[in-house]
Amino acid sequence: MIMFNNGPVCWSVILALALVLSAGCAGGSSQSKQRRLPPGGQASQASVAARQRAYDLAYCTTVFFRKEGRWPLDYAELQDFVEQSGGFLALEPYEDVQFTPVPPDRLEISYRSGPGVRSRMTLDPPFPPPE
Repeated sequence: MIMFNNGPVCWSVILALALVLSAGCAGGSSQSKQRRLPPGGQASQASVAARQRAYDLAYCTTVFFRKEGRWPLDYAELQDFVEQSGGFLALEPYEDVQFTPVPPDRLEISYRSGPGVRSRMTLDPPFPPPE
């Protein structure tokens, strides 16, 4: 026997309590877990790669803003900036990239992310531009 709060507690009570608590952590059946997944099951490698490419585009654009104090005027200017980084930045080629300023300080980037698919993201400045 173990003593808790100056009273004896049987191992069977502790084991029962542990089972009750662990049942809530175990989750539901595999069917209920499958219902929580997006349609089509787990994310495909293609969608993960597309998100990674979008992240790279947003990251390089944000680094440009941090260094230059403004958004790039177009994709060609961003590509030049990335090439001049000495290998610290990398950007895969994109097709049909458009930069559109959004008042007051935001930038919308739209690009072709697949056959017949356009993706769009809007970036906020990472901090006020240097003066």
